[in-house]
Amino acid sequence: MEREQQPGKIMVDVPVRIPVPERLLKMDDPKEQQEALRAHWLSYGYSDRFTLEDIMDGHFIMMRKGG
Repeated sequence: MEREQQPGKIMVDVPVRIPVPERLLKMDDPKEQQEALRAHWLSYGYSDRFTLEDIMDGHFIMMRKGG
């Protein structure tokens, strides 16, 4: 069964995955890593449209904000 698309309707419940740079995943200091991951995430400019749900398997997992 195919999912019908509604014109102009953006799906909000589909996770989006963006790779995390390997150098950030290999950092030893957890506090430094957290700060670097946050800065990298914010550098994408998606925080106004997406929420960061998790970091899994080397990817940021994001969901589109409802609205």
